[in-house]
Amino acid sequence: MELKLELSEAGASSLLEKNPFGQSPTILRQTSVYFDTVEGDLSKRGLSLRIRQCGEESIQTVKSGHGSAARSFTREEWQRPVAGDVPVLDYPDIASLLAGAGDTLAPMFEVHVHRHRWNVTEGDATVEVALDLGKIVAADRETALCELQLERKTGSPAALVSLARKVDLITPAHISVLSKAERGYRLLGTAPGAIKASVTPLATDINAATIRVHSCSVSQTVSPQRNHPVLVSQCRYLASSACIAAAVALAFFNLQVDVQAARNEAYGAAEASLSSLRARSDVKSSLLI
Repeated sequence: MELKLELSEAGASSLLEKNPFGQSPTILRQTSVYFDTVEGDLSKRGLSLRIRQCGEESIQTVKSGHGSAARSFTREEWQRPVAGDVPVLDYPDIASLLAGAGDTLAPMFEVHVHRHRWNVTEGDATVEVALDLGKIVAADRETALCELQLERKTGSPAALVSLARKVDLITPAHISVLSKAERGYRLLGTAPGAIKASVTPLATDINAATIRVHSCSVSQTVSPQRNHPVLVSQCRYLASSACIAAAVALAFFNLQVDVQAARNEAYGAAEASLSSLRARSDVKSSLLI
């Protein structure tokens, strides 16, 4: 499970300077190449395929579910080392997912980042924190990337919210439901115009395994070129509000769990007291008086 936050460049600088994570980060230089067919077959299937190079190591990753705001918190993925920059498709885990696309795959866009990585202990949880600073490049277009990723490795999902609050005390952070793959595909398309977004209610069945923030899907075609400052500002405002709602919902869920446990304990203690020998004796004595 992961939570992604969008920061400004100034905000990222403040975060690195104040560093609330209790240790110095490991800094990595990464280049990721994303593959698809010319017709975008993988994207249409809700898949992304990339090869990421970091130092001498190349890792191929296939992810599913990047078209859903709710699933951007919990997505399936398959990883394996590869020898070069050509996708390897003949292993069982992904063969059926990529059926028919192998011969026509080609590089679509690239992501270049300097990643600052921390391994953080928050309460009973361990979380990998990664700050990616760089850009996404597709043909003659590019867009800046400044993203903080909180990925829970073990423990309670509430740790993600706790760390997000620490970040927000240093610099404004806005929840992001767009993957790097989605941003790259948007660069490939025609610059979009304005559309009217439909009303999307927050899910009421939130639980500690999945944070559902459907209302973050404000628009599916916001321009990546940052030439609509008012629109960008409003989208960030709405996304921030949705993040707060998700945090409140998660806190409320945890509170429900705590209250239910306390209620069960109290009722158990009361039942034990009422059925005890002392209680029966006191009632009998009272009746005799």
